[in-house]
Amino acid sequence: MPIDIKAVKNDSNFYDLEVQNGDFVMDESTFQHQGLLFLSAKGDFKEHPTRCVDAGRFVEARDSEGLAREIGTEFSLDDMKIDEIEISIPKIKIEARYEY
Repeated sequence: MPIDIKAVKNDSNFYDLEVQNGDFVMDESTFQHQGLLFLSAKGDFKEHPTRCVDAGRFVEARDSEGLAREIGTEFSLDDMKIDEIEISIPKIKIEARYEY
């Protein structure tokens, strides 16, 4: 049974908050969580310093297999079910969802 996870919605700049009628817009947040997990480096989050994919280091090294492995590991540790990971650097497709 999927859970509806809500957070403050970001605009197209990913990290800027979206505001309508003087208030923050709330929206489904799975994509935001995935993006932060994918782009952030290990050590970026004090509570879990060994977590995050740090995709940039894999892309620079053109290590598709290592990136796929790291995405699978980190997304699974974040309680996501991964349906598909398709990597052809620089294109990356991840189909994953939270499953509680």
